[in-house]
Amino acid sequence: MKIFIITQFLISVVLCSTPKYNIEKIEYMISENLIKNNYKIKLLSVDSFTDKNKISIQLNVQYEGADYSRVIIEGFKSMAKSSIYSKNKISDFILIIHSNNFNSTPRFFSASSDCSVNYFTENKIIQEKWFSECLFDKLILSDKELIYKNINFER
Repeated sequence: MKIFIITQFLISVVLCSTPKYNIEKIEYMISENLIKNNYKIKLLSVDSFTDKNKISIQLNVQYEGADYSRVIIEGFKSMAKSSIYSKNKISDFILIIHSNNFNSTPRFFSASSDCSVNYFTENKIIQEKWFSECLFDKLILSDKELIYKNINFER
């Protein structure tokens, strides 16, 4: 009887657990989430990078307009909601927003995956805290140097 109960418990845990996918499937899920929630955003690519034990996801989009805040929210939301299904721990999300104007410099944004998941999937923090403490804007100073600063968007 004890073995039967343990077997039933193990089967229920296996069947009810969240499925976990490889990084290629996560990239596909991110692109599908972004396309489904399209806010005048053109998806250019979704890439993953591994540096030592850290995995970063980079989302490249094209957007024309002045309101970057909505594009930032949609981009990071699609990465956060998809990353919870990853077999491997994803450490960082990177969003690069390109313009149709080839003379303009793309905008680079980054955030830790934990902080983004806390906001977008678990509702543990509010939007203002995510913008002020989690999201960073990478400003290009030269070809090799980046600086970070917190974002302060008007909301």
